[in-house]
Amino acid sequence: MLTRWAALFDTHGDEADKPALEAARAFLADFKPTVRVGGGDHWDFRWLRKSASNDEAAESVTADFEAGLDFLAWYRPTVLTLGNHDMRLWDLLDKPTSGALRHLATQWIDRIEVTLKGCQILPYCKRKGVYRLGDHAVVHGYSHGLGAIRKAALVYGNVIMGHVHRVEAVRVERHDGAWGYGAGCLCRLDFDYARANVGTLAQERGFAYGVITPSGRTIVWQAREIDGTWLFPSELTPTSSPPRSRNSRAARPAAATRARR
Repeated sequence: MLTRWAALFDTHGDEADKPALEAARAFLADFKPTVRVGGGDHWDFRWLRKSASNDEAAESVTADFEAGLDFLAWYRPTVLTLGNHDMRLWDLLDKPTSGALRHLATQWIDRIEVTLKGCQILPYCKRKGVYRLGDHAVVHGYSHGLGAIRKAALVYGNVIMGHVHRVEAVRVERHDGAWGYGAGCLCRLDFDYARANVGTLAQERGFAYGVITPSGRTIVWQAREIDGTWLFPSELTPTSSPPRSRNSRAARPAAATRARR
């Protein structure tokens, strides 16, 4: 029996790309994964950055928080690996800050935990923030730059990650022939604070999904948006029964979805 899974990363609260979210919703409604990983950075919390601009610090924080919470309420992740942006909220509980900010953080974290009741929440941590999905690790990501996915695979073995907003598959030099997968993002590209970072030119919208075989092997497919069209590479056809009609929804979990602009 195959276990279906999906891993969605980097929606970034009110920075989410609405057509990308619609494409993910349409696909997952048909694919019906039983394991749903929220891969982190589902809030942006740019106003909590150490180098936040005056404009960012003056923004309303409610829209960002509510957008991230609405996404998670729809997605209903079975596990959530917090990202570096998300962790800014939890850090307010431990770092010296104003009482008002700690109070706000406590209230919001309580709402998150109520919304995600039954969901396993892992911190943004290179040791404790690792979720095992069959024979793959899922992490938010702890390195930047063009070699970040390769570095993660060297550290964790087979790995699926977000963080760098790239759809990428990398084979690394290990005895077990490990693969590193970048899942892409579901937010807008080219954030203002990264306008001069040429590495962000490789950013791409997408997400990861697949199946786990009875032996525990994880099969990874990468959905990606190309010129406004979403491409899904999977085609699940059981070999133990006759092929179904090409019009059967069960035979074809989803077709390519054109994102509405």
